[in-house]
Amino acid sequence: MTQSMQPVTARDYAARKWFNPPNYHFATGEHLVTVSAPEMAAAGRAFPLAFADVKPLPVLVALLGSRPGKNLFVAPNGRWIGAHLPMAIQRYPFSLVRTGDNNYALHFDEASGLAKDLAVGEDGFPFFDAEGALAQHTRYVLEYIARSLQGEEVVRRAAAALTRHGLLEPWTLAIPTGDGQVQIGGLLRVDEKALAALGAEHLAAVRDAGGLAVAYCQLFSMSNVSALTAAEKVHRDHEERERQRMAIPQHSFLPEDDNLKIDWDTLLNNLEK
Repeated sequence: MTQSMQPVTARDYAARKWFNPPNYHFATGEHLVTVSAPEMAAAGRAFPLAFADVKPLPVLVALLGSRPGKNLFVAPNGRWIGAHLPMAIQRYPFSLVRTGDNNYALHFDEASGLAKDLAVGEDGFPFFDAEGALAQHTRYVLEYIARSLQGEEVVRRAAAALTRHGLLEPWTLAIPTGDGQVQIGGLLRVDEKALAALGAEHLAAVRDAGGLAVAYCQLFSMSNVSALTAAEKVHRDHEERERQRMAIPQHSFLPEDDNLKIDWDTLLNNLEK
Protein backbone atom coordinates (compact mmCIF):
# COMPACT_ATOMS: atom_id res chain seq x y z
CA MET A 1 0.00 0.00 0.00
CA THR A 2 1.33 3.44 -0.91
CA GLN A 3 1.49 6.21 1.66
CA SER A 4 -1.07 8.19 -0.32
CA MET A 5 -3.78 5.61 0.52
CA GLN A 6 -5.40 6.93 3.67
CA PRO A 7 -8.13 5.32 5.85
CA VAL A 8 -11.53 6.95 5.38
CA THR A 9 -12.50 8.04 8.91
CA ALA A 10 -15.10 10.55 10.06
CA ARG A 11 -12.38 12.50 11.83
CA ASP A 12 -10.49 13.15 8.59
CA TYR A 13 -13.21 13.07 5.94
CA ALA A 14 -16.49 14.27 7.52
CA ALA A 15 -16.04 17.73 6.00
CA ARG A 16 -14.86 16.48 2.61
CA LYS A 17 -16.31 15.09 -0.60
CA TRP A 18 -14.95 13.00 -3.46
CA PHE A 19 -15.17 13.01 -7.24
CA ASN A 20 -15.05 10.35 -9.92
CA PRO A 21 -11.86 10.37 -12.02
CA PRO A 22 -12.29 12.52 -15.16
CA ASN A 23 -10.28 10.02 -17.24
CA TYR A 24 -8.29 6.81 -16.94
CA HIS A 25 -4.75 8.19 -16.96
CA PHE A 26 -4.39 6.77 -13.44
CA ALA A 27 -4.50 3.25 -14.95
CA THR A 28 -1.85 3.75 -17.63
CA GLY A 29 0.65 1.64 -15.69
CA GLU A 30 -1.65 -1.35 -15.10
CA HIS A 31 -0.74 -3.99 -17.68
CA LEU A 32 -2.23 -6.82 -15.55
CA VAL A 33 -5.31 -6.66 -13.33
CA THR A 34 -6.96 -9.36 -11.24
CA VAL A 35 -10.27 -10.76 -12.45
CA SER A 36 -13.29 -11.12 -10.14
CA ALA A 37 -15.98 -13.78 -10.54
CA PRO A 38 -18.87 -11.38 -11.42
CA GLU A 39 -16.93 -9.99 -14.38
CA MET A 40 -15.17 -13.14 -15.56
CA ALA A 41 -17.37 -13.72 -18.63
CA ALA A 42 -17.21 -10.08 -19.75
CA ALA A 43 -13.45 -9.90 -19.17
CA GLY A 44 -12.99 -13.16 -21.05
CA ARG A 45 -14.78 -11.70 -24.09
CA ALA A 46 -12.70 -8.51 -24.03
CA PHE A 47 -9.13 -9.49 -23.12
CA PRO A 48 -6.87 -12.51 -23.10
CA LEU A 49 -6.93 -14.00 -19.60
CA ALA A 50 -4.03 -15.85 -18.03
CA PHE A 51 -2.78 -16.97 -14.65
CA ALA A 52 0.04 -14.90 -13.22
CA ASP A 53 2.65 -17.37 -12.00
CA VAL A 54 3.01 -15.98 -8.48
CA LYS A 55 3.41 -17.56 -5.05
CA PRO A 56 1.80 -19.13 -3.18
CA LEU A 57 -0.87 -19.70 -5.86
CA PRO A 58 -1.46 -18.43 -9.41
CA VAL A 59 -3.89 -15.54 -9.87
CA LEU A 60 -6.26 -15.08 -12.81
CA VAL A 61 -5.51 -11.78 -14.56
CA ALA A 62 -6.62 -9.85 -17.61
CA LEU A 63 -3.77 -8.85 -19.93
CA LEU A 64 -4.05 -5.13 -20.67
CA GLY A 65 -0.59 -4.59 -22.09
CA SER A 66 2.40 -6.28 -23.62
CA ARG A 67 4.95 -4.53 -21.40
CA PRO A 68 5.05 -3.84 -17.65
CA GLY A 69 3.86 -0.33 -16.90
CA LYS A 70 1.92 0.13 -20.16
CA ASN A 71 -1.86 -0.28 -20.33
CA LEU A 72 -2.78 -0.41 -24.00
CA PHE A 73 -6.48 0.12 -23.32
CA VAL A 74 -5.99 3.66 -22.01
CA ALA A 75 -5.92 5.95 -25.03
CA PRO A 76 -3.45 8.86 -25.10
CA ASN A 77 -6.32 11.23 -24.22
CA GLY A 78 -7.23 9.14 -21.16
CA ARG A 79 -10.28 7.42 -22.63
CA TRP A 80 -10.89 3.72 -22.02
CA ILE A 81 -10.90 1.85 -25.35
CA GLY A 82 -11.48 -1.69 -24.12
CA ALA A 83 -14.77 -3.61 -24.49
CA HIS A 84 -14.90 -4.09 -20.70
CA LEU A 85 -13.79 -1.93 -17.78
CA PRO A 86 -12.25 -4.21 -15.12
CA MET A 87 -13.61 -4.01 -11.61
CA ALA A 88 -10.09 -3.52 -10.26
CA ILE A 89 -9.94 -0.24 -12.20
CA GLN A 90 -13.52 0.86 -11.56
CA ARG A 91 -13.01 0.98 -7.81
CA TYR A 92 -10.28 3.67 -7.94
CA PRO A 93 -9.58 5.99 -6.05
CA PHE A 94 -10.89 3.77 -3.24
CA SER A 95 -9.58 0.47 -1.95
CA LEU A 96 -10.20 -1.96 0.87
CA VAL A 97 -7.11 -2.62 2.97
CA ARG A 98 -6.77 -5.57 5.31
CA THR A 99 -6.27 -4.38 8.88
CA GLY A 100 -6.38 -7.80 10.59
CA ASP A 101 -7.92 -11.24 10.31
CA ASN A 102 -11.07 -10.78 8.19
CA ASN A 103 -11.03 -7.05 8.95
CA TYR A 104 -10.83 -4.42 6.21
CA ALA A 105 -10.92 -0.64 6.15
CA LEU A 106 -11.96 1.66 3.31
CA HIS A 107 -9.05 3.76 2.05
CA PHE A 108 -8.80 6.69 -0.36
CA ASP A 109 -5.91 7.73 -2.59
CA GLU A 110 -5.03 11.27 -1.53
CA ALA A 111 -2.58 11.53 -4.42
CA SER A 112 -5.52 11.36 -6.84
CA GLY A 113 -6.54 14.94 -6.08
CA LEU A 114 -10.17 13.79 -6.12
CA ALA A 115 -11.09 14.86 -2.59
CA LYS A 116 -12.04 18.45 -1.69
CA ASP A 117 -13.67 20.33 1.14
CA LEU A 118 -17.46 20.26 1.15
CA ALA A 119 -17.55 24.03 0.83
CA VAL A 120 -15.71 23.97 -2.53
CA GLY A 121 -18.22 24.03 -5.40
CA GLU A 122 -21.52 22.15 -5.60
CA ASP A 123 -20.58 18.84 -7.24
CA GLY A 124 -19.04 15.76 -5.68
CA PHE A 125 -20.16 13.11 -3.18
CA PRO A 126 -19.76 13.57 0.58
CA PHE A 127 -17.78 10.87 2.35
CA PHE A 128 -20.07 10.98 5.39
CA ASP A 129 -23.63 12.08 6.14
CA ALA A 130 -24.77 14.44 8.88
CA GLU A 131 -24.98 11.59 11.40
CA GLY A 132 -21.36 10.58 10.85
CA ALA A 133 -22.15 7.40 8.88
CA LEU A 134 -20.86 6.67 5.39
CA ALA A 135 -22.90 8.66 2.89
CA GLN A 136 -24.99 6.81 0.32
CA HIS A 137 -22.59 6.91 -2.64
CA THR A 138 -19.59 6.14 -0.45
CA ARG A 139 -21.44 3.14 0.95
CA TYR A 140 -22.17 1.99 -2.61
CA VAL A 141 -18.44 2.13 -3.33
CA LEU A 142 -17.66 0.10 -0.22
CA GLU A 143 -20.21 -2.56 -1.18
CA TYR A 144 -18.91 -2.67 -4.74
CA ILE A 145 -15.31 -3.18 -3.65
CA ALA A 146 -16.34 -5.84 -1.13
CA ARG A 147 -18.23 -7.71 -3.86
CA SER A 148 -15.24 -7.39 -6.17
CA LEU A 149 -12.81 -8.79 -3.59
CA GLN A 150 -15.17 -11.62 -2.67
CA GLY A 151 -15.32 -12.50 -6.37
CA GLU A 152 -11.54 -12.52 -6.56
CA GLU A 153 -11.46 -14.99 -3.69
CA VAL A 154 -13.90 -17.27 -5.58
CA VAL A 155 -11.60 -17.23 -8.60
CA ARG A 156 -8.57 -17.78 -6.37
CA ARG A 157 -10.09 -20.97 -4.94
CA ALA A 158 -10.83 -22.21 -8.46
CA ALA A 159 -7.24 -21.50 -9.52
CA ALA A 160 -6.01 -23.41 -6.49
CA ALA A 161 -8.04 -26.46 -7.60
CA LEU A 162 -6.60 -26.24 -11.11
CA THR A 163 -3.11 -26.07 -9.63
CA ARG A 164 -3.62 -29.04 -7.33
CA HIS A 165 -4.70 -31.23 -10.24
CA GLY A 166 -1.81 -30.18 -12.49
CA LEU A 167 -4.00 -28.38 -15.03
CA LEU A 168 -1.86 -25.29 -15.61
CA GLU A 169 1.14 -24.99 -17.91
CA PRO A 170 3.59 -22.18 -18.81
CA TRP A 171 2.41 -19.77 -21.51
CA THR A 172 4.83 -17.43 -23.24
CA LEU A 173 2.70 -15.01 -25.22
CA ALA A 174 4.11 -13.16 -28.25
CA ILE A 175 2.47 -9.87 -29.24
CA PRO A 176 3.33 -8.40 -32.69
CA THR A 177 4.60 -4.82 -32.63
CA GLY A 178 5.70 -2.40 -35.31
CA ASP A 179 9.31 -3.57 -35.18
CA GLY A 180 8.91 -7.25 -34.33
CA GLN A 181 7.21 -8.76 -31.33
CA VAL A 182 7.16 -8.61 -27.55
CA GLN A 183 7.13 -11.76 -25.44
CA ILE A 184 5.20 -11.79 -22.18
CA GLY A 185 6.56 -14.26 -19.65
CA GLY A 186 5.53 -15.35 -16.18
CA LEU A 187 2.12 -16.54 -17.34
CA LEU A 188 0.25 -19.83 -17.12
CA ARG A 189 -2.69 -21.20 -19.10
CA VAL A 190 -4.97 -24.21 -18.81
CA ASP A 191 -3.45 -27.41 -20.17
CA GLU A 192 -6.22 -28.68 -22.48
CA LYS A 193 -4.76 -32.17 -22.82
CA ALA A 194 -4.42 -32.59 -19.06
CA LEU A 195 -7.97 -31.34 -18.57
CA ALA A 196 -9.34 -33.79 -21.16
CA ALA A 197 -7.47 -36.67 -19.53
CA LEU A 198 -8.65 -35.89 -15.98
CA GLY A 199 -10.49 -38.76 -14.31
CA ALA A 200 -14.14 -38.43 -13.30
CA GLU A 201 -13.46 -38.09 -9.57
CA HIS A 202 -10.83 -35.38 -9.99
CA LEU A 203 -12.93 -33.64 -12.64
CA ALA A 204 -15.83 -33.47 -10.20
CA ALA A 205 -13.54 -31.99 -7.53
CA VAL A 206 -12.34 -29.30 -9.94
CA ARG A 207 -15.92 -28.60 -10.99
CA ASP A 208 -17.14 -28.26 -7.40
CA ALA A 209 -14.39 -25.72 -6.71
CA GLY A 210 -15.48 -23.63 -9.70
CA GLY A 211 -12.39 -24.62 -11.63
CA LEU A 212 -14.13 -25.74 -14.81
CA ALA A 213 -15.85 -22.40 -15.36
CA VAL A 214 -12.55 -20.57 -14.86
CA ALA A 215 -10.68 -23.04 -17.07
CA TYR A 216 -13.05 -22.74 -20.01
CA CYS A 217 -13.24 -18.96 -19.69
CA GLN A 218 -9.45 -18.72 -19.79
CA LEU A 219 -9.20 -21.05 -22.79
CA PHE A 220 -11.84 -19.18 -24.79
CA SER A 221 -10.27 -15.81 -23.95
CA MET A 222 -6.98 -16.70 -25.63
CA SER A 223 -8.49 -15.69 -28.98
CA ASN A 224 -8.50 -12.11 -27.69
CA VAL A 225 -4.77 -11.73 -28.20
CA SER A 226 -5.83 -9.83 -31.33
CA ALA A 227 -7.35 -7.16 -29.05
CA LEU A 228 -3.90 -6.50 -27.60
CA THR A 229 -2.46 -6.31 -31.11
CA ALA A 230 -5.13 -3.82 -32.19
CA ALA A 231 -4.61 -1.67 -29.09
CA GLU A 232 -0.86 -1.76 -29.66
CA LYS A 233 -1.46 -0.38 -33.17
CA VAL A 234 -3.64 2.46 -31.83
CA HIS A 235 -0.76 3.65 -29.64
CA ARG A 236 1.82 3.10 -32.38
CA ASP A 237 -0.20 5.16 -34.88
CA HIS A 238 -0.63 7.93 -32.32
CA GLU A 239 3.11 8.03 -31.62
CA GLU A 240 3.84 8.20 -35.35
CA ARG A 241 1.41 11.10 -35.80
CA GLU A 242 3.08 12.90 -32.90
CA ARG A 243 6.51 12.39 -34.46
CA GLN A 244 5.26 13.79 -37.76
CA ARG A 245 3.63 16.74 -36.04
CA MET A 246 6.83 17.59 -34.16
CA ALA A 247 8.82 17.31 -37.40
CA ILE A 248 6.76 20.04 -39.14
CA PRO A 249 8.76 23.33 -39.13
CA GLN A 250 7.28 26.04 -36.95
CA HIS A 251 5.58 28.86 -38.86
CA SER A 252 7.81 31.86 -39.46
CA PHE A 253 6.61 35.36 -40.28
CA LEU A 254 9.91 36.14 -41.98
CA PRO A 255 11.30 34.61 -45.19
CA GLU A 256 14.31 32.32 -44.74
CA ASP A 257 16.76 34.55 -46.53
CA ASP A 258 20.29 34.92 -45.22
CA ASN A 259 20.68 38.08 -47.32
CA LEU A 260 17.73 39.78 -45.65
CA LYS A 261 19.04 42.77 -43.68
CA ILE A 262 16.84 44.70 -41.28
CA ASP A 263 17.76 48.16 -40.06
CA TRP A 264 16.35 47.74 -36.54
CA ASP A 265 17.30 51.30 -35.44
CA THR A 266 15.34 52.87 -38.30
CA LEU A 267 12.40 50.54 -37.71
CA LEU A 268 12.20 51.39 -34.00
CA ASN A 269 12.55 55.11 -34.69
CA ASN A 270 9.64 54.97 -37.16
CA LEU A 271 7.48 53.15 -34.64
CA GLU A 272 8.15 55.81 -32.00
CA LYS A 273 7.10 58.71 -34.24
